[in-house]
Parts: sequence; structure tokens; C-alpha cells
Amino acid sequence: MEGSSQKDALDQFGKMLIGEVYDTACDEMRRAISRPLRGIKPNDTYEQFARLDPDSRPFVRQLVVDAISQTLAQFLHFIDVHAIPLPIKSESGEGVDVRKLSDGLAAEPYNEWGWIAKYSKFKNGIQDRPD
Repeated sequence: MEGSSQKDALDQFGKMLIGEVYDTACDEMRRAISRPLRGIKPNDTYEQFARLDPDSRPFVRQLVVDAISQTLAQFLHFIDVHAIPLPIKSESGEGVDVRKLSDGLAAEPYNEWGWIAKYSKFKNGIQDRPD
């Protein structure tokens, strides 16, 4: 597999991971702190968050994003350390192990060119209001 299609496969994996794991977790947490009800029951997380001093709320939102980010990074590091294959089908239809395409999966989501910056709808954190 040539270099650009390898990069495409790694980016494809990153886009899927960020959309289906990172963004889903951030969205669930956003909902937990922004909706007074869970179905027909009161949402205790919302109630507790609403009681916080308004100056503390940005810190809690950032703490939640940091926890999600750290969990993702530790999981990717675990994959690397234990050499667990991550097969994905490339656009050409060829199966490829994306773990082998990266020099460190745990770093791929982070920095200004990382997967979060490129693909996440939460690249600026969890905001006050739903998007």
C-alpha cells in the first residue's frame, strides 16, 4: 500500500474513532449537564451542575473533556503497548492494520493537526448550550 493511501486509512480510522467514540462521549456528557430531564425522570447530573457557581461550570466542562481525552489516549496507548492489531478496510478495499501506520496512536488525536482538531464537533470543548 502506498504512502498516501496508508495516511488515508489512518485518517479514516481517526475520523471514525473521533465521531463514534470521542464525540459520542462528549455529546452524552453535554446532554447530562444541559437537560433537566432524562426521559420523564429528573436528571440529577443536570441538577447538580445547575447548582454550581457559574464561574465553576467552565472548569467542570473542561474537566469532563480532559477525562474523555485521557481515557481515549490511554486506550490507544494500551493498543500500541500490547501490539493489538486494528484492521480497517482502506478505500481501495485492502485490509490494513492502522496501528502499524502510526508511530504512536495515543498522540494521533492531539495537536492542531490531530484527529480532534480535524474531525470533532467538540474541538472547542463542551459548550453551555447544545449545538
